[in-house]
Amino acid sequence: MHGVKRDAPPLTDAERAQRAEKLAKYNQASAAFMTMRASKQYDEASYNLTAKLMEVNPDWYSLWNFRKETLLHFIQQDPTRLSSLIRTDLDVSFKSLMKNPKCYSAWHHRLWLMDLAGKEGGAEMAKDAAKEELKLCNKMLEMDARNFHCWKHRRAVATRAHVSAEEEFNYTTEKIHENFSNYSAWHYRSKLIPRIYTKRWMSGGEGATMQDRRKQYEEFLDAEFTLVKNAFYTEPNDQSAWLYHRWLLGRVIAHSTQLQSQVQSHTTTTTTTSSEPTSSTATKQLDVLGISLGTHLGEEDEGDDQVTAEQAEEKKQSSASASNSAPESHSSPPCVESIPSFTDGLIHQLHVFTREWNELQELLSIEPDCKWALLTSSILHAGIQTCQRALGHQPDEQATAEQQQTTNEEDAAVFDRLIQLDPMRTNYYKDVREKFITQRS
Repeated sequence: MHGVKRDAPPLTDAERAQRAEKLAKYNQASAAFMTMRASKQYDEASYNLTAKLMEVNPDWYSLWNFRKETLLHFIQQDPTRLSSLIRTDLDVSFKSLMKNPKCYSAWHHRLWLMDLAGKEGGAEMAKDAAKEELKLCNKMLEMDARNFHCWKHRRAVATRAHVSAEEEFNYTTEKIHENFSNYSAWHYRSKLIPRIYTKRWMSGGEGATMQDRRKQYEEFLDAEFTLVKNAFYTEPNDQSAWLYHRWLLGRVIAHSTQLQSQVQSHTTTTTTTSSEPTSSTATKQLDVLGISLGTHLGEEDEGDDQVTAEQAEEKKQSSASASNSAPESHSSPPCVESIPSFTDGLIHQLHVFTREWNELQELLSIEPDCKWALLTSSILHAGIQTCQRALGHQPDEQATAEQQQTTNEEDAAVFDRLIQLDPMRTNYYKDVREKFITQRS
């Protein structure tokens, strides 16, 4: 565990002598490697030496870099060795991962080998290698379900093995049910949902209206809120589920802005009536913590994963399908009832925020000192007020001033309690409180 000091037992004289002997051999082998590297000695001797050194110190990235150079030299000399050399290096990197399952260099080397298989051996060889690699990921995550190095590797491997986003989504569900405190599984889920969204709802379907797609997506997100609620009651002080919950709130907001853009694309005029709230204003107001809640779901964020050609083509086809589903709008506008308005999105937003706020009050009655519940409750309260203002649900001036004063006092009490519970983040809580006050003024 992090932050836990490990005290090693004292060594005997025999153990110290044995360790000194091993260190001397290691230093001698390291010196030999540095000489070979400087002279670019790409032969079997250097190839075998790097393998032995990796068993002792897999985190020395220079070993892996030199091994890549040697491997490329061997393939250039004899292309028929490609398959056997890749298998050998996969075995070497596997031994390194058994010694250190979180070795950056070993994971990177395996991904490099798969790309090499695709470049030199063709698409089928790369796909087969990726499928085998996925099996390794399954085994490694059985050993340690929260190994974020392996999760990151799995994301890249799954794209190369042509595993669908739905299949990987189901896999994260299994892992989350095994342990709600699996931040990597929640995070991977946030990468998969935009892809599923683009494929399933943005591209449309035969006979599916925009209203139908909107409802299906909202039901999908509601199921996610239910899942994360179960995590709250199981581990209320674990941050993994709370951060995912905040991300889900952002998807609800993003969906509203998507609705606004869809409405604009299906109308024959760009003029907006004064009674219709604008997405830019509402999104700006709802970004109360500077946490980018208004990010558009349609924009797939691959992060540091490489996008395969197949993924890029899939994304291109989805975009084409979305645009081709409404060409008639230029000559024959669709039925008004089939186009959800931005107001509909705000109403749904208000419904979700209110529902989640009420459920957190229930949790706080059981766990009154849960800092994550207190903070999220305040965020939701601010979001509810913003939606109400955007929808025009405003009382008279005197009532508004009294309500604002009461809300500020309630927020002050909540943030004072947060500062007591979490004094290390005092300035953060003060800053958030000031932002809420400024937003209401």
